[in-house]
Amino acid sequence: MSLHKNFTGRGLHEPATYKVRNSTGSTITKGKVVKRTGYVAVMVVEVVSNPVSDIVLGIVLDDIADGDIGYVAAQGDFGQFDTSAFSVDDVLYSD
Repeated sequence: MSLHKNFTGRGLHEPATYKVRNSTGSTITKGKVVKRTGYVAVMVVEVVSNPVSDIVLGIVLDDIADGDIGYVAAQGDFGQFDTSAFSVDDVLYSD
């Protein structure tokens, strides 16, 4: 059980998630990597612009329209992403 009120772990291998708000002015689509930009009742996020220097929060689980609340997976098993085109030990960044 998490001590953070907006962080939930549902099962041993299911992604642990953060409840977040999109205040970017446009929809953040499923699979985008986001970073925290503030806090207004819940964390406010935007899409990562530099995967090397930005501090990543997690991956958006479903589309989040501007002003809406959604969920970002912070850790866990992300088996739904096809990485078969890459070699073992390749470093991958989501766009």
